[in-house]
Amino acid sequence: MDDLKKRINNNLEAFEEQELSSEHLKKFESRLDELHPKVYKLRDFLKYAALFLLPIGIAVAIFMLENSNQDQLAEAEEKVEQTLPLAEAEMYFKQTISKKQESLVNQYSDSESKEVVAEYQDLITELEQQYMQLEKDLAISGDERIVIAMIKNYKTRIELLEELILQLNYINHLKNQKHENPNA
Repeated sequence: MDDLKKRINNNLEAFEEQELSSEHLKKFESRLDELHPKVYKLRDFLKYAALFLLPIGIAVAIFMLENSNQDQLAEAEEKVEQTLPLAEAEMYFKQTISKKQESLVNQYSDSESKEVVAEYQDLITELEQQYMQLEKDLAISGDERIVIAMIKNYKTRIELLEELILQLNYINHLKNQKHENPNA
């Protein structure tokens, strides 16, 4: 063993000048791969899958929610226009608005959500005032166009509440995403 060390030390320059062939490196790497195959961790795969699927899932959920809300509004509009007298339509819309407002109060009680809700509440209050004026106009003239305007007023309030719910869901999603991934 000492002879080998002496020989290497005496001929050190010769060892440093010669380079290994590319075939030798390839053979060495293939033997290493055989002995120690690459291991892909499930955790890494799941990270990339989540990064890919999360935005797609959110987009699909929002799309489906918007479409179902539009379908429900269209169905409600048909029901109101075809079968329900004004008093029943008014009761239906008031109940729908009341349910959505209760859901907002119960689900979104943090300070950021309350600020967003307050902004929307101003718009809804303005629409309620317009509705009261429409009621007065209807009592005076009895014009059918006023009834249609009243129904549209209710629909607009419902759409505002649904938009508010979507916005609050998005804000909560962003908060949750920050908590789950603090390095982002």
